[in-house]
Amino acid sequence: PPSDPRGIWAVSGIWAVSGNEYCHNRKSGGCYCQMLRMLGKELDQEAAMAISTGDTGYFTDDSMIRRVMRKRAVGLTYGLRALVIGAVHPLLYVGTAETTQHRATPYTRLALTGQLFEAVFFGTREEADRALVFTGKRHARVVGALPEDAGDKHPAGTAYSAYDPHLMFMTMAFTFDSAEVMHDLLVRRLTDTEREDLYQDYVRWGELFGMPREAA
Repeated sequence: PPSDPRGIWAVSGIWAVSGNEYCHNRKSGGCYCQMLRMLGKELDQEAAMAISTGDTGYFTDDSMIRRVMRKRAVGLTYGLRALVIGAVHPLLYVGTAETTQHRATPYTRLALTGQLFEAVFFGTREEADRALVFTGKRHARVVGALPEDAGDKHPAGTAYSAYDPHLMFMTMAFTFDSAEVMHDLLVRRLTDTEREDLYQDYVRWGELFGMPREAA
């Protein structure tokens, strides 16, 4: 990985899962591994600049979201758990499966998602804003309808959108829940106050991605 003055990219080990061995989609015109490396170098340069400018980003270093997510045991495990939980919801699953470029390269997509999330968790406002704009452009294309029945509550034709407030809340909720659970299991149990503070930080994180606060 690039030099890492604030320990940002070391948290989730994303560089370990975004190597060429997972990039099998070159023939289809997309190699996210190269993009990950370029983005990482740019953000690393900005991270070094942030030390001198004092720009701590949208969260402070003593915020619960940073205190929890900088734990390597959490960063390495929460994403996989969150994906499994998210896949249980038919609208979230189909919306992702029908629009992703990474059906055959799931680790590459996980690495990209982790890097974008961590830019918002740990980055300067400039880093976070660039990650949010990047994500927003891709989310704008995630609109469609279920091609077949997925249970009584989700018949064929049920509409989905990445900007549906409830689906945005669900995404925020299982991401928060996974970070909370993995910290409890692998680091130590959070106190009630820490748990509430972490939840409120994740609500703010969801808002940055476009979730209305009232959805939480």
